[in-house]
Amino acid sequence: MKKLLYIFPLLVALCLMPSCDKVGGETDDPDPDTPIEEPTDSTSTGETDPEIVIFEGPRPKIVAHKGWHVSGVAPENSLASLKKATELGCYASETDVYITTDGVVVCYHDASIDGINIENSEYSAIKNKILFNTETIPLLENFLKYIKEQNSTKLIIEFKNTTSDRLTAAADSVLAMVDRIGAEDLVEYIAFDYETCKYLVAQRPEAMVGYLSTQGDKTPEAVYADGIMSIAYSFGILTRLYPVYIERAHALGMVVNAWTLDNDEDHYKCFENNIDYITTDSPDTLKELIELHYE
Repeated sequence: MKKLLYIFPLLVALCLMPSCDKVGGETDDPDPDTPIEEPTDSTSTGETDPEIVIFEGPRPKIVAHKGWHVSGVAPENSLASLKKATELGCYASETDVYITTDGVVVCYHDASIDGINIENSEYSAIKNKILFNTETIPLLENFLKYIKEQNSTKLIIEFKNTTSDRLTAAADSVLAMVDRIGAEDLVEYIAFDYETCKYLVAQRPEAMVGYLSTQGDKTPEAVYADGIMSIAYSFGILTRLYPVYIERAHALGMVVNAWTLDNDEDHYKCFENNIDYITTDSPDTLKELIELHYE
């Protein structure tokens, strides 16, 4: 009987102990194979992520620098890069033009191709030069015809000849070509040569003409006084040296064009400074950023 009295409390204690599956150090944590429900955040409810800055004002316009040139697919200043810029929905595609000695306007950035100086040569000397995608050096006329056909993305033409007489000849030829093709509403013009800008305005007062500069050597007021409605200054000049030019240009109803950008940090800087046109080598990335940061 005494043995039973000793055994009974021991049995009660054993019954009150935790079950053996927890004695081995396991806890009440859920099964590791069972997915854990994460707390919902603002994105799951369709609300804007509080960390995403939404910029006010109009969206900046995307200008594809020398077209949307993609490595191994579309060379700079090619018909292929122009088409890719239009397919992306860019506001404009920028191209560089030279006039040859016999009056043919071609699209190319550098002064020479395969050692042949373009502006000092006849078209026959360069017409069979091949870009890496097998296109020959493009004619501006073909660019204009394509722009007219698609009727959406604009073409911004930069004049590259280096002497005043050749620049004037290029301007006259380009303006006549634009008129003949009927692309007046789809073309804008830029040049580093200030006299060329003034000449373009004198010939086509209604056209959008931009003065290109790496120095910011002319104030918006001076440019505006000559009827030139855009300052196309390098990104660093506009955002670091002369940011006040942006507000002053806008007060005059002018367009501010910053060039040439290729990274997110610089794109954001343009957003912060209310740049109108962003000329970029990464139009696809810029488009994504604009979709993210503007209503």
